[in-house]
Parts: sequence; C-alpha cells; structure tokens
Amino acid sequence: IIELKGETDKNCHRMADDPANSAIYVKWVADGAVDNPPETNTTYNLLSPLPGLGDAYEIGSSNPLGLYLNMAITIFIGICAILAVIMIVVGGLEYMTSELVSSKESGKSKITQAILGLLLALSAWIVLNQINPELLNADLKNLTTQTVTVDLMEEVETEATALSSDDGAPAAATAGCPEGIVRVSGISVCKKLAQGLTDLLSAAKATPACASVSGAGFRSPERQKELRIAHCKGNIDDRSAKCTPPTALPNSSRHQQGLAIDFMVRVGAENKFFKATGPTSACFNWFKANANKHKFYNLASEPWHWSVDGK
Repeated sequence: IIELKGETDKNCHRMADDPANSAIYVKWVADGAVDNPPETNTTYNLLSPLPGLGDAYEIGSSNPLGLYLNMAITIFIGICAILAVIMIVVGGLEYMTSELVSSKESGKSKITQAILGLLLALSAWIVLNQINPELLNADLKNLTTQTVTVDLMEEVETEATALSSDDGAPAAATAGCPEGIVRVSGISVCKKLAQGLTDLLSAAKATPACASVSGAGFRSPERQKELRIAHCKGNIDDRSAKCTPPTALPNSSRHQQGLAIDFMVRVGAENKFFKATGPTSACFNWFKANANKHKFYNLASEPWHWSVDGK
C-alpha cells in the first residue's frame, strides 16, 4: 500500500480507483480523510502454465507460486538428464563404431561432457538444499502488506536553495557595509544598496520576463563554508579547487558584505537562477541591459551573480 499525502490530484485519484489487476494499490490521503482501498484482483494468469498446476496463481491459495517455480526446477533437471542420456548414447556409438583414434576421443569427450553437465545441474539443487532448504521454497502466499507513506508536501531542496541562500539581516554591521544589512523585497543587502535594489526590482517586475524575479543576498561566512563543502567536494580553503557551481572562499565573497545578489526567476513551480541560455535567459538579458543603471554589475562567469563592482 502506498499512501500519498497532500493536495488532491485527479491523476492520483484515477490511479487509486483503477488497480489494473495488480496486487499493489494506492491509498490516497487528503485533508485528513482516507479513502477505502479499491477491491484488488489477486489472480495472476500464468503466461506459461506447467502440467498439473493450472493456468493461474491465486495469492494465499493452496497453489502458491512456489509450486510453479519448484516444478520448473524439476522439469529443468529432467530435461538436462534426458539430454545427457542422449549425448552419452551418441558418444558411446561414436566410440564403438569407429576405429579412428580421433573419433574415439570425440566419443569419450561427448560422454564426459554429458556427465559433467548433468552433475552441474544436480549440484546446483544439492548445494542450495544443503545451505538452506528454504532457498528452494519460493512460496509467496505468506506475503504481508507493507505501508509506505509519501508526504507530497515535504520540502524538497531546489536549485535555488542548493546554489545560494539569504541568511537575513544580522544585527551588526559587516565588513564592507558599516551601514548595516536591511531587507528589500525579501533580499538582504547593505543599506546603501537598498534604494537602487528597490528601483531595479520595480523596473524588472514590470517586464513579463522578470515578473517573478527574486534573489539571495547577504550570506554568512558559516553558510559560505557549507556551500564550499557542498560544491567543492568538501574543500573549503583551496582556491584552486574545482567547484560546481563556482563558489567563492569564505570571507572573500561580496555576499558576506551584503554587496552582491544572486538573482533568480520562477520557471514553472521552481525558482531558477539566471543563465545565459534557457528559460531564464530573457530576464538575464534584461538585467544585462538595465541593471547597471541602478549600480549593479554582473560577474561574467556567473550570470546569476550581480554586485556593486561585478566581483
């Protein structure tokens, strides 16, 4: 049973209402109410019926799947035995009816290979039976129901939270920003940038491509270390370390001074940072043409990163 929690979705309801002859069904949980699971078809029609076992397998019946598998093993060993006998007879005739040494050797080889093949087939069953007889008992009639709860409303880390973050406005001023950090439309920046950022966001949101623009500004040194660990394979202080995406050393980023912003725009249900190509490129191009009017400049290697000096 799979429980799905969250807002009701028509597709999920359709899936829950149609078990499609499966022994697995979906139980939908919405607004605290649980729908009764639908009736399920527990009969499995065998694609290759075996003699004496019927054409279908019913969960919990007296004809468990184990009987089918064990019968298949028995038939397989029987076929191996028949083929081995045939090859032994062929090899024996070849050995007795030929005077050539090469033919006699060929006959002996056929007999030897047939016996070894039969022993191999039998030994597989014998070894498993000696280790644990239950390994040969594939009886599935005692399967128990397991419930897996999937919370659809659980927060999933998006590209935005993975790439950057905004740590809010600290109580004290920061290096490079004695004026202190303030919040502007949810973005933490140095107070001296507040008016310019307000004007930039106002102009950007009047443009359809940037109507949902937002950003992440001030970032603490501790958070910068976390990003270095995540993006640089655990390397915090090595300037030559390869980081994906590029991530500045702690205390060297304009973010720690409140002088830089990573801009993003909503694409579908998720915020995506600016890139030179793709669905965010239109807003990025608008910023390239207009952000400098408000004293924000882009770091060429990072389309999403804008600061007071392009660093």
